Amino acid sequence: MKLSIKHLDKLSKLFPPELHGILVYGPDAGHVSEVSQKIGKSHVEDLRDPFQVEELSVNEIKEDPALLTDAAMSLPMTGGSKLIIIRECTDVLTSNLEEISRLESIEAKFLILSGTLSPRSKLRKLFEDNKRLGALPCYTDQEGDLRSLISTAMSEAGISMRPEALQYLVTYLGSDRLTTRSELNKLILYAGNNNEINLQTVIDIIAVSYTHLRAHETRHDLVCRLLLE
Repeated sequence: MKLSIKHLDKLSKLFPPELHGILVYGPDAGHVSEVSQKIGKSHVEDLRDPFQVEELSVNEIKEDPALLTDAAMSLPMTGGSKLIIIRECTDVLTSNLEEISRLESIEAKFLILSGTLSPRSKLRKLFEDNKRLGALPCYTDQEGDLRSLISTAMSEAGISMRPEALQYLVTYLGSDRLTTRSELNKLILYAGNNNEINLQTVIDIIAVSYTHLRAHETRHDLVCRLLLE
């Protein structure tokens, strides 16, 4: 089943009962991790709870394929829900996960994390085409998504941002979700009791390499251009 990031709000509240597992994949590892955590927390309260969350590696499963079935059919000793997480998953586990999808019912849910998967990927096709599995792609943040992410983070911190400062962030952040979050947290921490962030503050705090600027554009040119946009 093909899923979309627009389904994330619903997925973060309830792991679909009809799905055995969800594959979250994409080139932005930070975005994949963040989305996966939101989905995982819809099934178990604490992702660090060793009784409710079991992590299996690709190598462990290849060495002992029965681990996957055993994990799928077992419940935590303390009761409650169980989540199986497989990180850096590749096509090599396609047949193993297909077997899980054939089971009439399972006790645990699976959360599979992967990097870039082409349309030809066997793993991706399995999760897209199987009614008991879901595939959710996470691509690099686009401008609209990034604006929303920045605005939400600042709003939650009780901070407003000048339009030119927001435009600067949108221009230079977004290629990696972990980096974006880190830079936003840095800005929020620096802001302290100030309730507004201006362009100069962003320029002073955000670590932007000059290689990202056009060769003929000076720091002063950049500031002037942003102020005019």
